[in-house]
Order: sequence, then structure tokens, then C-alpha cells
Amino acid sequence: YSWVFASGYSGLGRVSLELPKAVAGTFTVKLYCRASSAVPGGSYSVSLQGKKVLDGLDPGEGGAAGVVHKLSGIKLGSSLDLVFSPSPGKEAGLPLGCGVELIYEGE
Repeated sequence: YSWVFASGYSGLGRVSLELPKAVAGTFTVKLYCRASSAVPGGSYSVSLQGKKVLDGLDPGEGGAAGVVHKLSGIKLGSSLDLVFSPSPGKEAGLPLGCGVELIYEGE
């Protein structure tokens, strides 16, 4: 999956995806992120479906290779709502958003 980190969206704050009703159920959500080379430092949190699921993450954790945050057992209906927020006092901390992968676990 190294090709996923070849590009990314800088300053990504929110991602909303509409999902076909036929796939509603439980998913593993993988978030592919890497540090922005232009803005080092900072930290961020991730909220999924309105609930904070990851906090105090370092955007440089995976270096140029990036990092995959894996969240299992996530219930999704008709949409996915994902929010990246800089930690207080760490506004430079948002990562490059490189990809989102949804893996269906079942109903």
C-alpha cells in the first residue's frame, strides 16, 4: 500500500461519504496519513461518526512512509463522517490525508 502515501490532501478537516444502503453494517476503517513536509510538529485527533476515536496523534509518526490508523467494529449506516482536528495549541498538527479504506465485517 505504499502508493497510497504518494499523494495526500493538506489541511483535511472533514470527510463525509455517502454509502449505499445495501452495505450498512459493521466495518473496519483504515485511515492512511502522513506528515506534511511543509509544516512539522503538532498533534491531532480523529472523530468518527461524531465520537472521538483517536487523540494526541503525531502526524510525523510514520515519517515519509506514513501511518495507518485501524479502527475495528465501526457501525455505519448510510454515511461515514470523519473529522481531523488539531490538538489545542497544535494548529499545525493536521496530517496529509492520503486515503480511507472501508472493510465490511458483517451486520
